[in-house]
Formats: sequence, C-alpha cells, structure tokens
Amino acid sequence: MKLSEWNDKLENKISRSYRSVKFHWKACRLIKEGLGGRSVDAAKYVYGALLDAKDNVQSKEYVLLRRKLIESALSVIVKKRRIGVLFLVPLSSLWSHDRLYQKFEETGVCDVYVSVVGDTHFSKENMIRHMDLTKEFFKERKNIRLFDLCDKRKYQDEIDILVYLMPYESYFPEMINPRSVRTSKLLIFIPYSIMISGDDRGQNNLPYHNIFWKVYQATKTHQEMFVRNNDIKGIHSVYSGYPKMDDSYGYQCKNSDIWKEAVAGSKKIIYAPHHSIEDGDDQGSTFHLNYKYMFEYAKSHLEYSWIVRPHQNLKETSVRCGLFRDLEEYNAYFKKWDELVNARYMPYGEYYDVFATSDLMITDSQSFLSVYLYFGKPQIALTRTSMRMNQYGKELFSAIDAIDGRDTEKIFRKIDEILKEGIDMKMDERNAFFSSRLDYLKINGRLASDFIVNDVMEGIRELKCVSMR
Repeated sequence: MKLSEWNDKLENKISRSYRSVKFHWKACRLIKEGLGGRSVDAAKYVYGALLDAKDNVQSKEYVLLRRKLIESALSVIVKKRRIGVLFLVPLSSLWSHDRLYQKFEETGVCDVYVSVVGDTHFSKENMIRHMDLTKEFFKERKNIRLFDLCDKRKYQDEIDILVYLMPYESYFPEMINPRSVRTSKLLIFIPYSIMISGDDRGQNNLPYHNIFWKVYQATKTHQEMFVRNNDIKGIHSVYSGYPKMDDSYGYQCKNSDIWKEAVAGSKKIIYAPHHSIEDGDDQGSTFHLNYKYMFEYAKSHLEYSWIVRPHQNLKETSVRCGLFRDLEEYNAYFKKWDELVNARYMPYGEYYDVFATSDLMITDSQSFLSVYLYFGKPQIALTRTSMRMNQYGKELFSAIDAIDGRDTEKIFRKIDEILKEGIDMKMDERNAFFSSRLDYLKINGRLASDFIVNDVMEGIRELKCVSMR
C-alpha cells in the first residue's frame, strides 16, 4: 500500500476512534508517527497511549510501535553516565530480591533504589499500616536505598528502568501506574509468585503484559504458557528462573534451633495456609475448611513438631469473610498454636532455615508449593474443588501429593505414611518435575539474578553498539 493510501486509511480510523473516549489524541499521534515512517520520541508519550494504540492497530503494527518507543528510550539511556533502576514494592512479603538489587549495583553503572508503594486493595488505614511496616523492613536492610516518589523531579530525571513485581493496574497509584509512566522509561516485570491457578490466556495477556520491555519467567512452563497465550507471542519474555530461590542453591542452614519438640527427634512439619478463602475459581485456600482439625491433630500428636506460617494477608481476609469475628479472635487462634509444647507460630521472617530443617510441608499457598521443591522434601498440597488450575498447576499437582482440603482423615493418614512409615510415593515424579521445569541453574547455567542483570545490560549494550557504528 502506498503511503498516501495508508494515511487516508489511518485518518478514517482516527476519526472513527474519536468516538471512543479511550482512544485519545496521543495514541492517534503515536500511530501516525510510528506507522507513517517517522521517528518516534518516547519522551512525548505515556504507556497508556501505547495501550490505546494496540486496540486500534494490527498485531504486527503494534509490535513496530512498541519497538520504536523502546529504541527511542534506549537511545537516551545509553548516553547517560548512570542508569537509575527502581524496584516498586507494595508489601515486604513480595521482596526477595536482595541479590538482584546487589547485582545491578555491581554493574558499576546503575543507581538502584526501592520505592514502597501503597497496595490499593487494602482499606486506606491498612494500606498506610502496611506501607509503614514495609518501609521499616527496608530501613533495616542497610544496603538498600529507599526512593521517595514525592521527589518528582528526581524521579523524572534519574529513574530509567522501573521493576514491577505485579502486572495488575489497580495495585499502583497514579504516578507509577504503567498507564501514566512515560515511555522514555523502560518497564520490567519479574513475577513475585509462581502462579498455579487461573486462566492461561487471561493470566498471560493482561494489558501490561504487552507493554513491558522485558518479562522474566520463573519456570519453563510459565514461559511456554506466555508465548502461547500472549498477543505478541512473548517476544519480550524469557525463562530466567526465580530470583527468590537463588540462595537455595548450596544453602547452609544458619539456625536449626527454631523448633519446639515435645519428643526428642520429632519429625518436623510446616503448616502454611494461604489467605484466599473467598469464593472464586482463582481462590485456593482451604484454611476455613480444616483449621480447627489441624490444630486438634497437632495438639494430640506430640511426636510431630510444627511451625505454623500463615500468609500475612490471612488476618484481614479471614475477618472480612466472617471466619473470625475480629482480629482478637484471629490472634487467639494462633496464640493457641504457639502455646502448644510442640508448635511455634511464625508469621514473619525468613523461612529458608525453616524449610531446610523441616521434613514435610502442608500448604495451599501457590508460591510455597513451588518454592518447597527447591529443598527436595515431600509436601501435601491441600486442594479446593472450585480452584481452576493453569497448565503449570496441573503439571505440579500431578507430581506431588494433592489432597482435598476437606478430607482431613486422608491428610492425617498421608502424614503418617510419609513421616512414620517413610513412604514417599511421589519422590521420583517430584524430582523429575523440578529438574525439567524449575532447576534454572542446571538449565540456564546461572542463577536467576545473574541472568536478569546480564540480559538487561546486554539489551542496553546492543543498542549502544548499533548507535556507534
């Protein structure tokens, strides 16, 4: 098609699009410049314009627009003496990137920061409380610099790369909501969790999935799912491994004196309930179905030692859903656990030592189900009939012991089978699954943090080499 014919077609498309409030003038201008053979200045646009443009052009045209904006942003970044990298963290529980943070600093050209952003899913009171707790969490880490987003001039001038741990629009305030961010800043997505539930396409094709410069996948299956279901075929996604688990390779236990034993040499069990007790096909917690039975079983079986590690959001969720009348009743339940001679309640803190010294985990937590595989121990996944599994979840649950969370008799029989009788029927399947899907050090030959930093810096260096020719 001749350029004049294409422009006529575009003008008609733009005039039709003005009937939609969503398709604003910046998206129109981006399409006209980017697809009309002109250069594109990323500093003129926000990612919201790119998203609106995506809804009004063909896939290959969108890929071209996206590439031009990224190249424009990189052309400025490569000329800077220092590159600003900012991690956006809503909750301390999502942070597991000390090594990745350090690796960016070790490049010698990156100024690295963390900004605590409000999780807008909480009430205003709870959001502020969690922000304060998260800020204190980072202040205790002397090697991490906090960045104040209220300093808008510094943000605009010095931050070049934003690292998101969630792809959901509603989690971020306006300033760093990806729709509002200028396309002169590059966006990276490193999923905080290894998702096992949800719809394959919906989970890998949210709007923001298509605007990130780079997406780093925790497992080989998630990379395959992303390529298969993403609108631009995952051209920006790669299997890096899970930075959260870098330290698990060759891990040496620092503190084994964390278990309360009523009987010397007790087998050690982790009970880790998730918070998602509401109705819905992505909600997997079974806590409301078995929490009373689990306590009574632990109380009457002194031959086992327990650590109870609930998700930190279970407190709000269980009260909101009416499982407990108030926070006092919630706290009283877990206080009873902590008062047992063979159990300890540990809602916060590092869990590597707990995992490394345990013999079995019982959980319905999506992340923990995968994380525990790095320690080579048996586990019992508590399932819920309403939960919809993604492709990875189906693969995972076929490789581990999975039991309906309501069937406490079967759960307790399985505990005895594994810990008393020493029968681990899923060991070979579990190890094979880990080796082929999650063992990124074996598959990639490097830890995830090293892989990600190398990939980011290589992407910058490639453009620098091109611009110098």
